[in-house]
Amino acid sequence: MTWEQFWASVFPAYLGAIGSISASAVAVVAFIREIRTRKGLTEVAQSTTETVTISTSPQSVTPLRTPVGGTEPLELVTHGRQTVVRNLTQLPVEIIDIRVPSGGKALTLRSAFPGTVEPGEGFGFIVHDLLGGPAIAALLVEWRAPDGATRLSKFFI
Repeated sequence: MTWEQFWASVFPAYLGAIGSISASAVAVVAFIREIRTRKGLTEVAQSTTETVTISTSPQSVTPLRTPVGGTEPLELVTHGRQTVVRNLTQLPVEIIDIRVPSGGKALTLRSAFPGTVEPGEGFGFIVHDLLGGPAIAALLVEWRAPDGATRLSKFFI
């Protein structure tokens, strides 16, 4: 085989094979993302009708209600995988638990529970997406207000 024959017949065949393998890889990635998106949208739709119960605390958990003219007491701030639950109140709150009930995401905590969060400060953790898990998942933050009431806040990550 001459050099001209290689460039005329063999090299284009290799390029075609590499192109088809690349296209297959892109199709598989798109399929996995589509499955994750559907699971995430199902999670959001179900969360509007679900009732969350917590049996680990002897106190009753009061649902979070936004005060009239006020803001939420906790805020979720994300930057990439770095996530912080920030205290927006004027008093310290105690974070009791943070979890993703549906799975699909793993959390790496920076400190142990319970953790006291001063006003304006945050409780940080890292969110890891698991392959095949939902693209959007509910994050439940169980916390104790300064008045001693245990509350539950729901965020979507």
